[in-house]
Amino acid sequence: MSRKSWTSYIAASILGLSISPLVCHAGSLQPATESAPLATYTAAALYNLGNAYARQGKSALAVLNYERAEVLAPRDPDIRANLRQVRESAGLAPARDWFDDHLRWVSPNATYWIGFVGLLMVGTGWLLLSRSTSYRIASRAALGAGLLLMAFTAGDAIAIDRVLHSFVVLQSAAARASPILGVEPIFTVPQAAVVQQQDEHGSFSLIRDSQGRIGWVSRSLLIPVISSQGEVDAKT
Repeated sequence: MSRKSWTSYIAASILGLSISPLVCHAGSLQPATESAPLATYTAAALYNLGNAYARQGKSALAVLNYERAEVLAPRDPDIRANLRQVRESAGLAPARDWFDDHLRWVSPNATYWIGFVGLLMVGTGWLLLSRSTSYRIASRAALGAGLLLMAFTAGDAIAIDRVLHSFVVLQSAAARASPILGVEPIFTVPQAAVVQQQDEHGSFSLIRDSQGRIGWVSRSLLIPVISSQGEVDAKT
């Protein structure tokens, strides 16, 4: 294999390796329940669990499970509609943004395999171009298609990375200007709001809410949209 082909394979492999931890991490979700049982989940199971909590008036857990279901099925209209409804009933504004509407199209597992196929197509295209001049059209077509698939995967991975920093507020949280108890709150984050974690210090998290406000809140009042089973057990 030529130096040009090796260089292309290495570059594509680095991109694939940088994306795979994001989609694999997104596959580590667990259903958020009060008893947090070990269970194999699906988008449908999380959606049904969100419905159950919505009927019980537990808006934070309903939003959390809908958000988790949406990670697995980002274009599902029923999940979107119920998430919007429970947020409206809790007095919250719609949480969708440009990243959700334009970058997230498939589940994390599908994203991983699309990127993997794109990586193979790019490598195969470079290999054919370096070995023979008889398949230039096919080689360039494989290269182009592979690059498009990898670009799609990269965009989806960017959106998933945002979800990795998303937290649901379990109950109304006082946001302070510094991570110290006793400091006067500067605003209050309502229950069931989805916020982005910016930093951590001690038992506090620096969050940004949907209005762009930044403040420190107690981490015990937050639960990540994507988390390990241990984190779910500790919070619920």
